[in-house]
Amino acid sequence: MSTHQSPLDTIAWPTTRLGELMENLARRSRLVTRPVELPQPSSRALESERAVGRWVEVAAGNIGLEAEPVDTLYVHVEKLLHAGGPLILRLPGPMDKEQPSLIALLKGGRRRVTILTPDLRKRRIKVDVIRSALCFPYEESITGDLDQLLVEAQVPPERMKPARTAILREQLASLRIDGGWLLRLSPGENLWRQFYHAGVYGPLALVICLYLVQMLLAIGAWFVIGRGVFQGHYDWGWLLAWIILLFATIPVAVIVGDTQSELSMRVGVIFKQRLLHGTLNLEPEEIRHQGRGQFLGRVMESEAVEMLALNGGFMGFLSILELFLAAIILANVAGGPLHAVHLGIWVIVIAIIMFRYYRISRVWAVAYREMTNDLVEKMVGHRTRLAQEDPNRWHEEEDQYLDRYLKLSGDLDGIGIQLNALVVRGWFLIGMLGIIFPFISNSATPQALAISLGGVLFATQALGKLTGGFQCLVGLVIAWEQVGPLFSAAARE
Repeated sequence: MSTHQSPLDTIAWPTTRLGELMENLARRSRLVTRPVELPQPSSRALESERAVGRWVEVAAGNIGLEAEPVDTLYVHVEKLLHAGGPLILRLPGPMDKEQPSLIALLKGGRRRVTILTPDLRKRRIKVDVIRSALCFPYEESITGDLDQLLVEAQVPPERMKPARTAILREQLASLRIDGGWLLRLSPGENLWRQFYHAGVYGPLALVICLYLVQMLLAIGAWFVIGRGVFQGHYDWGWLLAWIILLFATIPVAVIVGDTQSELSMRVGVIFKQRLLHGTLNLEPEEIRHQGRGQFLGRVMESEAVEMLALNGGFMGFLSILELFLAAIILANVAGGPLHAVHLGIWVIVIAIIMFRYYRISRVWAVAYREMTNDLVEKMVGHRTRLAQEDPNRWHEEEDQYLDRYLKLSGDLDGIGIQLNALVVRGWFLIGMLGIIFPFISNSATPQALAISLGGVLFATQALGKLTGGFQCLVGLVIAWEQVGPLFSAAARE
C-alpha cells in the first residue's frame, strides 16, 4: 500500500492542517474575496470522522461558505474528479492526525486535475493517480485473487489491465466511496457571484456570439438568393454559395441549442438552491396567515418562474438584437431611413398593446390565485362543509369565480391574438410597401432589393420573438410576486 501512497506524500495534507487547507482552498478558488483565517481543529474535533465533518461544516459557515459532504459510487469516481472543485478529498482508511489524508482539489479536468499542495503551490496531477488513491484500499482485497484468475484464464498480457478494470467495475459497482466535502457559496450569496462560480457567463457569451453569426449567415443567404431572383437569372456559383450558407447555419444552430441547454441547467440549479434556502429562512409570521391553497400556488409559480425566466429572457434579449440589426439593414438599402422609421413606429404600437396585455394579465392572475386557493381550502375542509353548509349553496362562489375567470381569459386571449397574428403579420404588409416603390421605379439595385426583403422578413421574425418573450416576461413578473419574498429571505443572515 505504501507504493501507492508515496506519490501523494507531496500533495496530501494532514488533518491537523485542515483549517489552513480550507482557508487557502477558498481563497485560491475565489470563493472568498476578503482575508480569512481559520483556526486549526482541536484534538477533540479530530476524534472521529463524524466530528471532523461537523468541524468542516462549522468552519465553512464562519467564512460564509457551505461544505456539502459528497460521496459517489465506485464507477463514478472519475466523474467526481472531472466535475472539479473546490473539493476537499478524504483518502480512505483510518484517520491519522499526522499522516497525509486530505487532498485539496482546486479544479477538475478530463485527464488532469489541479491540486493545491501543502506548500501552497498549484500542481497538475493525472486523474488516474487521484482515483487510485481513493479506490486502492477497496480494490486491494480482491486484486490478488483477480490477477491469479486472469493468469489461469490465460488472458494475454496486453489485455490483462483492461480485463482487471472491467471486472473490478462489475464487482464494486454498488460500492459507495466517501469523497469528502465540496465547498461552495451559500445560496443566499450575491447572484452575480454565484453565476460566476457556476460558469454561467462563458456559455452566455458564446450563445450571443453564435447567435449573431447565425443571423449574419441568414442575411447572407437572403442576399445571395434574392440577387438571383431580382436579376432574372441564376449563376451556379451564387447557387453554390447559397447552399454553403444554408448548411453552415446547421452546426451553428446545434451548438447554440446545446449551449443554451447547458446554460439553462446551470441557472436552474442556482435558482432551485436559492429558492429552497429562502423557504427555510422564512419567519413563522410570514407564513402563518397563509392557507394551503396559497402554498400550493407558490409551489406552482416557483416552477413557472424558472421556465419563464430562462425562455422569456433569452427570447426577449435575442429579439432586441434582431430588431436592432433589422433596423440597420432597412435604413441602409432600398427603403432608406424611412423604412426603419416605419419599423420603430410599429414597435411602439406593439408596446402599447403589450401594456394592455400586462394590465389584464395581472387581474387574471389574481382571479386565478383566488380560485385555486378557494378550491384547495374547500377540499381540505370538505367534511366540515358536508356537516355545516347548506348543499344548495356549495357551488355559488365557485360559479362566480369561474365566470370572472372565463371573462378575463377571453379578454387575455383576444389581446394575445392581436399580438401574435395581427401585429406581427401587419408589419409584413407595411414592410413590403416600403420595397414596392423602389422596385417599381427601378431606383434600387437587385442586391439592395434582396437585402431589403430579407430585412423585412428578419424584422417579422424578430417581432414574433419579441411578443413571445414579452408574454413570458409578463408571466414572470406576475409569478415573482409570490416567489420574490423567498429570494429576499435567502439573503438573510
